[in-house]
Amino acid sequence: MDKSDWQNIFRSLSLLTELGLIIVVNIGVGFFLGYLLDKLTGSQILFKIAGIILGVVSGFYSDYRLIKKLIGDNNNNDVEN
Repeated sequence: MDKSDWQNIFRSLSLLTELGLIIVVNIGVGFFLGYLLDKLTGSQILFKIAGIILGVVSGFYSDYRLIKKLIGDNNNNDVEN
């Protein structure tokens, strides 16, 4: 394997890591905000669940936007070459 193969492998691995971290961080932030709202309102679990759901949705949407951007960049590079 030459250097460009290794670069492609590491680029792919970094993309997978970034996609996973985006989802985990969004869920964590949603849960934390839900926890704070539960503390403020005296609720038990309502806002935590809502925060997790919103975190999952926003995480997947963020991943979708990133993938869409990368696909668009790759199509532009293919046209130029």
